[in-house]
Amino acid sequence: RGDFPPADLNGFLFASGGSEANEAAIRLARRYTGRPKILSRARSYHGGSTASLAMTGDPRRWAVDAGVPGFVKIMDPFPFTFSWGDSEEEMVERSLGALHDQILTEGPEQIAAIFLESITGANGWMLTPTAYMQGVRALCDRYGILLVCDEVMTGFGRTGHMFGFQNFEGVVPDMYTFAKGTTAAYLPLSGVAMRDHVFDHFRENPIGYGSTYFAHPVCCAVAYATLQHVIQTNLVSHVKSVEPTMKAGLTKLVEKHPSVKSARTTGLGGGFDLAGKDGNFLMHMHEASQGVAVFKEALLENGLITLIRGHHVHCTPPLIISSEQIEEGIEKLDKSLDVLDAWIAKN
Repeated sequence: RGDFPPADLNGFLFASGGSEANEAAIRLARRYTGRPKILSRARSYHGGSTASLAMTGDPRRWAVDAGVPGFVKIMDPFPFTFSWGDSEEEMVERSLGALHDQILTEGPEQIAAIFLESITGANGWMLTPTAYMQGVRALCDRYGILLVCDEVMTGFGRTGHMFGFQNFEGVVPDMYTFAKGTTAAYLPLSGVAMRDHVFDHFRENPIGYGSTYFAHPVCCAVAYATLQHVIQTNLVSHVKSVEPTMKAGLTKLVEKHPSVKSARTTGLGGGFDLAGKDGNFLMHMHEASQGVAVFKEALLENGLITLIRGHHVHCTPPLIISSEQIEEGIEKLDKSLDVLDAWIAKN
């Protein structure tokens, strides 16, 4: 119907949670290509089960690093402690050059897939330049590597497009994984979407995957009703229409508060980074800070609940939110950040 599903992503496999979907996609990629290695970004999160956690780049993977072979990390185009260049063009050229070298070093014939969050979610809502995503797609095509986009956080409207990869002109993955927005979280359902050439392969070759609640009919019914609602109410366009309000509010917080280092949003997938007294990040992503505890307490006192991971504060409200409600939320963040500013000044 319309542009859904996009391109020729017409094959589907259904599971229960995002981790499960990524586990399935890993297996599909390896079985389709006959290759063992999976590349993923250093700043990423793909799930809490064994393989999906090994594919994850953030510190949560440290618990399984020693025991799960076959997962290789790519340096991000936006690293923490150095710069690829002074312009976006330099950054894209050098980071893609590093990825190309890495592919050659690992052995192109050994790499089954490159997994990317279309827009880095849990680790800070980082919007990758379009030229970078186009370059990754081109490298995958050159070496017969599958491109898999993790859409668990970005899928079904969060970024102002139905899927996050649609923010990048001309980029179509071979597979994408999804969960969360699939059923608006009323019931658990996730899955893998794949292009026709991948799906056709598995029509005649066993997938080797199954799960207890595979394609549960009640969950699928809820997903169908949710998708109908998203399309009929034009919810994706609504997200795009309130994006400027979110951007303006986050910009205000950066300009006013010394405790806010930077902020960004794509659609309604966004947030801001907390800063310390020296202007750098309040702490590394794997560290704890008493300042975060102080900030969380202030948020609760001001009637706001949100996710904070490391130094990043997520601003990911329900997609039906109005501009007025966004402004109200920004006011609550503003008051709470006053408390954090004062704490940082004293410590």
